[in-house]
Amino acid sequence: MQSKNHTKLQPRLLTLLISALLSPAAMAQSAETASADNAKRLDDVVVTAQKRSQALEDVPIAITVIDRETLEKERGRTLFDLQQLAPNFQLVKAGFNSITIRGVGGGGRSIGFDTRAGMYLDGVYLGQSPALNMPLFDIEQVEILRGPQGHLFGRNTVSGAVNVTTAAPSPYFDSKLRAVYGNNDAFEAYGSVTGPISESVLGKIAASYETRDGYTRNVFNGDDLDNLDRFSTRGELSFLVSDKLTIPQHQAAAPERHRLQRRRHHPHQLQRQVRAVFAGAAHRLVQ
Repeated sequence: MQSKNHTKLQPRLLTLLISALLSPAAMAQSAETASADNAKRLDDVVVTAQKRSQALEDVPIAITVIDRETLEKERGRTLFDLQQLAPNFQLVKAGFNSITIRGVGGGGRSIGFDTRAGMYLDGVYLGQSPALNMPLFDIEQVEILRGPQGHLFGRNTVSGAVNVTTAAPSPYFDSKLRAVYGNNDAFEAYGSVTGPISESVLGKIAASYETRDGYTRNVFNGDDLDNLDRFSTRGELSFLVSDKLTIPQHQAAAPERHRLQRRRHHPHQLQRQVRAVFAGAAHRLVQ
């Protein structure tokens, strides 16, 4: 009788033993799976497309968000550089700069006419097309909204809107400096300093300098065109009135100078260039 009971208990003991051995492995595997899921989980992207801070997944708008890390990685210096990062978005240079979203854009033939896609910097409308050349430094993110946005942004947003948000002053002292050197003697330098000024005032100042020789040469007089010499500054003060009320004050400037660089020529080089141009034109007419 005892041998029969002993025989019946053997499978049960074996099952308990296997379960005890596999439990730590199962727990370790579940912990690894949980940590992997947490690593794959993306941070919430917060946008202000509807005039308030919301998670991107809660906004019922066709929108592309380009954050600061992407701008620095892809060297997004102006809005022209963002055409490769956002679908259905173009910045056209045809006399006057104009934004085109979903194939709709442009404005009048005068600088006094605004485009059909609005441009906003920290909620302030930029009506003139030269403002589209502003450098994108010290930017928190750029939101490109596709489709009519007149219900929240007002007129001149038939095809969409571009909402640029600058980096806000920090309650902690922080400074950044970055420099880049490239072809055609291109040099770029960016720097910013932010921190508390008093218990209720936060401040930030940022500056950028960009210079580059022209990459287009006038064959008649040897001048280099398309050169760049621009120094930009941006400052901001944030007054902490209460826990729920902050009053920001912005100031920005981006003067741009174009300089012509002359090359040294042989005394008869210009004459030979003119002859070559006319000879080529005459040859095409004969053909």
